[in-house]
Amino acid sequence: MTDSVGRFSLTLKGGTYKLKSSRFNTILFEKNIQVSNNMDIGAIPIHNINIEIGEVVLNGTKKLIERKIDRLVFNIENSPLLSGGTAFDAIKNAPGVYLGNGESINIMGKSGVKVMIDDKMLQMSSDELISFMKSMGADNIKSIEVITNPSAKYDAQGNAGIINIVTKKGKQKGWNANAGLTYYQGTYNRIIGNTGLNIKTKRIDFTSNYTLGDVRSFEKIEQTNNFRSLGGDRVDFSSLNYEKRKEVYHSFLGQFDFKLNESSNIGISGNIYSNKSPRPSDNKTFSSDNTSFISLNDHQLKLSNYTMDLYFNHKLDTLGKTMNINASLSTFTTGNDQNLTNDFFISGNFSNQERLRSFFDNRAKIYSGNLDFKLPYKKITIETGAKIAHTSITNDFLFQNFQNNQWMNNALLSNQFDYKETNTSGYFSLSSKISDELTFQAGLRGEYTQTKGISLTSNTETEYNYFQLFPTAYVQYSPEKKKYTFNLSYSRRINRPTFEYLNPFISYQSPLFSNTGNPLLCPSFTNSLELSTTLNNRYIFTVFGNSTSKYFSELPLRVGDSNETRYTFDNIGKNYNLGFQTIVPVKVVSWWEISNTFLMMYQNYNLSYQNIQQNLNNYFFLLNTSNTFKINNDISLELSGRYRSSSLQGFYQIGNYFDMSGAVNIKLFQDKGTLSFSAHDLFYTNRAVVNIHYPNQDLSFTRYNDTRLFKLSFRYKFGNTGLKNKEKKQSGSIDEQNRARK
Repeated sequence: MTDSVGRFSLTLKGGTYKLKSSRFNTILFEKNIQVSNNMDIGAIPIHNINIEIGEVVLNGTKKLIERKIDRLVFNIENSPLLSGGTAFDAIKNAPGVYLGNGESINIMGKSGVKVMIDDKMLQMSSDELISFMKSMGADNIKSIEVITNPSAKYDAQGNAGIINIVTKKGKQKGWNANAGLTYYQGTYNRIIGNTGLNIKTKRIDFTSNYTLGDVRSFEKIEQTNNFRSLGGDRVDFSSLNYEKRKEVYHSFLGQFDFKLNESSNIGISGNIYSNKSPRPSDNKTFSSDNTSFISLNDHQLKLSNYTMDLYFNHKLDTLGKTMNINASLSTFTTGNDQNLTNDFFISGNFSNQERLRSFFDNRAKIYSGNLDFKLPYKKITIETGAKIAHTSITNDFLFQNFQNNQWMNNALLSNQFDYKETNTSGYFSLSSKISDELTFQAGLRGEYTQTKGISLTSNTETEYNYFQLFPTAYVQYSPEKKKYTFNLSYSRRINRPTFEYLNPFISYQSPLFSNTGNPLLCPSFTNSLELSTTLNNRYIFTVFGNSTSKYFSELPLRVGDSNETRYTFDNIGKNYNLGFQTIVPVKVVSWWEISNTFLMMYQNYNLSYQNIQQNLNNYFFLLNTSNTFKINNDISLELSGRYRSSSLQGFYQIGNYFDMSGAVNIKLFQDKGTLSFSAHDLFYTNRAVVNIHYPNQDLSFTRYNDTRLFKLSFRYKFGNTGLKNKEKKQSGSIDEQNRARK
């Protein structure tokens, strides 16, 4: 590497050397030199040589899983099973990732995962995030990065770490487009279409993707609820709830990058998402005292979101020093309307009818701005920056009962709740290559958070202000000419409650079950330590441990002495996990490869809430195996299986499950077209079984979803995708791709 005027230095042992310079396999300079003490070899003359470069085609397949100093990279672009699927399919198949209760994303025993797209954080609630991931096509994704211990430059939010979705970018000048159509058939059918357009010139880099989905599915929940009194009396309830869902969603992702000069570029990126989902359901409940009821719920859910980022990137010098400025605006609206009719029976005879309805309107705005510097020097690299983010949320919940042939407002259940949060942060990170074998990085992030919850209905305010420090550290040891690498990392992170967890409004599923938030909910804090080794640049083994204080989770509670159970959120104790993960790829023959991921950990939860004291322990393991068969250059097959043992999540004791899937991928029309067929959850064994045991109550439920699916997908690429890049300085386009990701 030279400086801006071509000077360079070499540190060598004494001896005879040949100093040679070449470009594109053509020798430009060659000289024998004798090295003893410090010496100046003088200027090296390079004569202009005209070189004609022909077309170069490189054929290769990336490893499915790669280990880097701070993350695991899951390269999905060549997976037949994920072709035509969604980003959510890709995430839940990433190494170390599994789904907890309610499809919550967990990594190595921790929940509270944040998701980024091309290093830009998605500011969404958990339900909105899952819906958005299910609307994003996997065909536009290059890789999934699992960052369990993020560095200080990332927000400390998300105690399980960060999942970064890296989208595909155009590498050559010209334009290209793609279009795809995917059809699913399960109990119900789904149709998803998507299209993308990419344009790249000397100054402009534009990429976009649009998805339209018409998805029909269901959710069936079988539930039992048993109450025991101090006198020994017991009441048992069993219910079956069936919800039929239809979702029509639109999703658009776009980024426009303009190169001002050799040192600067500006850009705008954003996403737009909308989802209209009618979800009518019926619930049949029977009790041991010969009473029963039937509930019909006309449920309408509407989600919309748009996010816009403006950024400016500038090279401060030719040695790699950079400055990045970013401003972001995100808005969200949620409409959740329910119309509930309950018919009650005694010994099978109709008794009475109850009608109620609710209207929930949620509006949120998030403003943020950040300034970041990356300053590489001769022996160290410094990264530093600051960020401020402000969130403003309004919630309006109206609850009505039908009485005397008219709808009457229920003042006890209606609520208006506003929430404001300001988070100011700064960070400093230092990295250094101490020797050829040892690399070190350490950082410190400070965040000052101010929150205020205002209940307009009860005229009460809840304020919570705090300052916290979040250190991170990484060490990588890679002996020269050895076939192994060691990585040691540590981080402290925070998991702030999502805004829906804080809202005290009450919504009903049936007369026996309701949901409410908790405005007094406090954040939890997690310390994580990992030691990882990579053998032969192929096999990855990781030992990890993490502990969480002020752990919060969803929990069901009996309402007084009634038969109603209300789900809420609270800080219920602490937990820790100890375990290991190993990734073992096996190349059986040239056309058959197997990728195996095995995760095992010990879970411990020390929980305390009201009169409930529990210390829960469990050994959990997860096994993913994927077989890829390359029949020829155009046809590949994949057969995968996954088993997850029983696990814990707070008071929830979650049962085991397994599933198997298969896929075939066929390339057509000289690689411009791709036809794929896949079958998911072949034996229909992917379901959630949950049990909760309290001193005076036992509750369990089994959730079934439309997971056994047969999928047919076709995708076609348009445009001059094979256009050669005539620029000899290829690094210019590479820099623009990197800047676009930043």
